Amino acid sequence: MPISKNQLDRLRKIDQKLNQWKNSYISIKTLVELTEVTERTVKEDIRVLREEYDAPIVWSAKEGGYYYTTPFSMPVKNLALKQEDIDKLKTALALLKQYTNLNILPDFEGVVNKLEKAVKFKLDHSYQPYIFFESNVFYQGVDLIEPLLLAISQSKAIHFRYQTFKSNQELSHKVEPYFIKEHTNRWYLIGYLPKMEQYTTFALDRIKPHSLTILEEHFIRNKTFTLDNYFKNVVGMSILSNTPPEEILLQFTPIQARYFLSKPFHPYTIIEQTPTHTTVKMVLIINYELIRILAGMGSGVKVLAPIQLITQLTNYHRQALEQYNNAVL
Repeated sequence: MPISKNQLDRLRKIDQKLNQWKNSYISIKTLVELTEVTERTVKEDIRVLREEYDAPIVWSAKEGGYYYTTPFSMPVKNLALKQEDIDKLKTALALLKQYTNLNILPDFEGVVNKLEKAVKFKLDHSYQPYIFFESNVFYQGVDLIEPLLLAISQSKAIHFRYQTFKSNQELSHKVEPYFIKEHTNRWYLIGYLPKMEQYTTFALDRIKPHSLTILEEHFIRNKTFTLDNYFKNVVGMSILSNTPPEEILLQFTPIQARYFLSKPFHPYTIIEQTPTHTTVKMVLIINYELIRILAGMGSGVKVLAPIQLITQLTNYHRQALEQYNNAVL
């Protein structure tokens, strides 16, 4: 039988009373006065606590009262939730579980498990999960998230050694950290470089192990700097300094247009739509991520402008083709 709101309030009062007087015995008379119901109703509430909540309640005839044999606190249960609310909470829990491998909160996995129990929902062998997420538990640099968040929250400058994949040189950077962002299963730090007077992005897996130091130096955060503005005209995470965005025209084949329109990689404006092609306009900074996305579409897309992007994409395809010039077909 579902537990009513009034009964739930009584159960909480009884639980709090038993917790309040540890190593003491609470008489039935005290519980009757506390809950303002009959002795019979209180005994029924005691039964519910034992059977529905596994509360370790024991009656002592010698002391004439109830007590907890072990430390216990009544879990959140029987919430006044509609089925629609529970379904949404199930989805939210599934989303949360993909981050339990991070060490930001050591007890985070336990918190998620408690939430699952609160709505009688478990993503275990008794309930086969139907939703899956991309994850990379072996990602290098994930251990830096916690100290970086600490530095960001306290507006403290940091120092670390960094080496890009394209360079053989290791550089030292003093950074004023602003944000941490996930992109395609990689984590990035966005911060301000005082020496260069510019904001930049660092991949956490390219920060040298054990090189991160939180300095005692505080910085004044620029409240006008936001990620929305920083990445407004960018695909991916690479923002080239002093490179202005350009107007880009892309022409898609009918099939590729369906893929693009269902999941565009950047805001766009449709210029033309016919049975044979769809043309869209974007305003973007030309970077490596953009080239790679367009190259991945193969013959499904044609760049109409600007000429710089056409040249770079053509060279990208040509270099890839050259690797197969001597292939035996």
